[in-house]
Amino acid sequence: MNVPSVRIALLDAAERLYAEHGLDGVAMRDIAQATHQKNSSVVQYYFGTRNGLVLEVFRRRMQQINQIRLEHFAELERLGLDRDTKSLVRALILPLSEFIATCGSRTYYARFIEQALSSISFAEQEEIYLFDISDSAKAVHMHLLNTLDHIPRRIAAERIRLANSLVVSGLANYERKRASTTPTSPTDLEETVANLVDMICGALSAPHTEVTHSQCTAEKATMSGSDI
Repeated sequence: MNVPSVRIALLDAAERLYAEHGLDGVAMRDIAQATHQKNSSVVQYYFGTRNGLVLEVFRRRMQQINQIRLEHFAELERLGLDRDTKSLVRALILPLSEFIATCGSRTYYARFIEQALSSISFAEQEEIYLFDISDSAKAVHMHLLNTLDHIPRRIAAERIRLANSLVVSGLANYERKRASTTPTSPTDLEETVANLVDMICGALSAPHTEVTHSQCTAEKATMSGSDI
């Protein structure tokens, strides 16, 4: 196996194993063994640290997804829809869902992203950097921020962050379903995307409820009392 083939095989194995077992459930030697490499340090040779490997797995797919999203966004600008919330949300979701749709019956990428962002040991160091890699998502986020002028900007930014997590979780669940014995069809993915769009648009357009420290304390006391 030549050098490019070894590198690709390691990336494929890492994506699958991390998606199935989580970042903290996979050792470097597990990835080497999955690609039938006798040298257990081969992963360190190509990628350095575990985080270096994870970032490279993320980057490899995201280059294609970035391009798809940029094309979606350019079309929105051409049509004058770059301040339309629903159109922007679709531009956030469709590039990843279209990638999943074109990858056959076995895909792991959404599950891999879900695991990477849920791993405390990784996300605390690299979550911001993952966002920087996805330049097209950053552009969509900024336009969404500018459309959500009915709520404080800090709240809008937090809702967009939560929307990203919902997109990844929803598509990861679809991947899991497709990988199981449960039959799936293209309609299942379309329905998943439609539900994600509707849910996220509803969440983004909702008014902001100002919650004060005293309100939180009172609610906690009420909940505690109801448990007695």
